[in-house]
Amino acid sequence: MVDDLSGDFTTEDYLVPYTQIALDELVLQCLNNPNMGTLKVVVELPTVPAGTRTLAAYFEHNNATTGGPLELLSDLIDVRERPTTGSRNEQDWISMDQVPNLPAVQPTSFNRCFVWTHDDIKLLGADQATDIRIFGKFTPVAIKDGSTPIVPNTSIILAYGAASAIATARGNDSLGLKYERKAKGLTNDLFANAIMNQQSIRVRMKPFRSYSSPFR
Repeated sequence: MVDDLSGDFTTEDYLVPYTQIALDELVLQCLNNPNMGTLKVVVELPTVPAGTRTLAAYFEHNNATTGGPLELLSDLIDVRERPTTGSRNEQDWISMDQVPNLPAVQPTSFNRCFVWTHDDIKLLGADQATDIRIFGKFTPVAIKDGSTPIVPNTSIILAYGAASAIATARGNDSLGLKYERKAKGLTNDLFANAIMNQQSIRVRMKPFRSYSSPFR
């Protein structure tokens, strides 16, 4: 993006402050958007194996370059699931209920409910593989190096934002403006997706008393 294919000057140390500038701009846009307030992102976990009772692995920083997709998740808005078999259409998603403790019931085709502990999402363990969609609030952290975890679905926005800042700093205002517009377009898409998902939530997560009667 910045005409340095050989990496002569775009080293990791060089890119970190520009990527931080891009992150700060993204956070500022969230704060200024009345429908956002914070980074709200949809993460889909495809083909969660049958019998899975914890999503802790998705919260872990796996290695020097890759963080778990839920590592920066700070709050849940909505959790849904669908079978991995079949059409996998949008209408196949089924809302899950948040409860303080998992009920003692036999596994079925769906998890149906979950426990949120801030560093894990505990499940009943469906007897089939499922896709799980998590819509939540993510809290970014300061960019320190290439292994710093990034909020899911924002890396391309940060890339264009950083490229815009670099191009402008190197005197190429037209290229900087081009990348800035691209970053803003992608940011608008991210916000639109979050707002659409927020509007689609028809049923709030049920309290535990909903399970005092036989499990639905």
